[in-house]
Amino acid sequence: MTHLVLNKDILKKDGFYITYRIDDGSVLGSYGVIFTARHPFEILRVSEVHETAGTAGSLNLEKLSDGQALDSGLTILKSDFDLTETANNVRKREKLDIQNTQFKEGERLALKDIGTPNGVTGIQITIYCKYIGRGDYA
Repeated sequence: MTHLVLNKDILKKDGFYITYRIDDGSVLGSYGVIFTARHPFEILRVSEVHETAGTAGSLNLEKLSDGQALDSGLTILKSDFDLTETANNVRKREKLDIQNTQFKEGERLALKDIGTPNGVTGIQITIYCKYIGRGDYA
């Protein structure tokens, strides 16, 4: 017997992407909250690439609870993305490289600059996530 799978059921199980771009990483205020959870979700993979390497600084992500200030949340990447590394090389963190990945409704995801990013341009962050509690493929 063939079972009918509805498109809406597939969409509930599929992951989604959060993407964010910073044109000039040296500009104050370029980092901060980029996403607020509407539904429980989990981060599965994070990638970063930049067009021009900087002379200083690195980047991490942080999980913020409702009302929590920037720079006081839980770190997500176990090791920062170094913004001085070679330009145009995609760097990834997943599974064992990430922590504090499950978000509840209302919790926020923020970019956190470490040190003073200087000279870095064209930062692109891509975060692959999956909703929690919506089933999985067999």
